[in-house]
Amino acid sequence: MGNVAITRTTALYPSAVFLQWDLRADEAGPHLVDVARAGAPAGPWEPVATSLPDAYHFLDNEFGSSPPTNPSESRVGPNLFSLSREVYYQVRATPPSGAANAFASAPVPVEPGLDVRTRLFKRKILRDEATAFRYLNGVPLVVLKRRRWGTRCPECYDPVTRESTLEHCPVCFGTSFQGGYWAPVAIRGRKSAAPVQSQLTAHGESDVKTVTFTVLDYPHLEHKDLVVDLRRNDRYEVQIVTPTELKGVTVHQALTASLLGRNAIEYRVPVNAVGAAHLY
Repeated sequence: MGNVAITRTTALYPSAVFLQWDLRADEAGPHLVDVARAGAPAGPWEPVATSLPDAYHFLDNEFGSSPPTNPSESRVGPNLFSLSREVYYQVRATPPSGAANAFASAPVPVEPGLDVRTRLFKRKILRDEATAFRYLNGVPLVVLKRRRWGTRCPECYDPVTRESTLEHCPVCFGTSFQGGYWAPVAIRGRKSAAPVQSQLTAHGESDVKTVTFTVLDYPHLEHKDLVVDLRRNDRYEVQIVTPTELKGVTVHQALTASLLGRNAIEYRVPVNAVGAAHLY
C-alpha cells in the first residue's frame, strides 16, 4: 500500500491556505485525491475538494467569504482564518485499484510548530516578499514539478530497473511517468547573475551556467524540478534547495539551478503561461 504525506500548509494573504502533498505509490496509474479540513486532529472532517486528478497541491480559498450585512439575520460562523484558531488538513488518496485500498495522511495543522506571534511574522514576511517580487525585483517564472507518481510511460519504462530507458523520450521527457511534469504554476522570484563555467566531462569540455533563484516557500521544490524564466524561455533544472527558516519553518527557498541546453528534451514540455495557475 502507498502512503501520502502533507508537505506544505501555508497561510496566504489575505484569506487562503496553500496545501501540498507528496505521494509514494505502489500502484502505477492515476490517483484521485480528496482534501478535508477540520478544527481538531480527530475531526469531524469537512470535505473541501474531492477526486482531484493529477494534482500535487490545492489552494483552499474558502476563508474569504464576507459576513452577512446584518449579523442579526443569520448566525455568523467562526473566523476560520483567525490566528488563534487551529485548522487541520488531511489528504486521502485513492489508487487505481479502488477505494478499498485508499490511504490517508496524518492530520497536519496550518503552519505547524509556530506560536501565534511567529505565525503573524511569517504571514507578513510572505506578503511583503510577494509584493516586492511583483513590483520591485521579481521576474516572472513558471514551476514545473517533476512527476514522481502516476501512469508509467508506455514507451520507455523498464519495470525491472524502474527507470526510463530513453533520455529524450517525447512522452515522459525522461521521468518514466507519462506527461513528465505536473501542470505549470506561475510565480515570481529573484534571479541572481552567474558566470558561465567550463567543466571537463567524458565528452569533452562543456559550459555550465548556474544561477540562484529566491522564491517563497510554496510550492515546495525538489531536485530535478524545472524553473522556467518566461522572459527568454530559459529552462533550469533544480540541483540544490536551501531553505530559509523561521523557528524551524521554511519561509523562503534558495534554488541552485543549472541552465539546460537548447537541445534538451525539457524544452518540449508545453508551458502555457497565460493558462497557468498564479500563486504570487
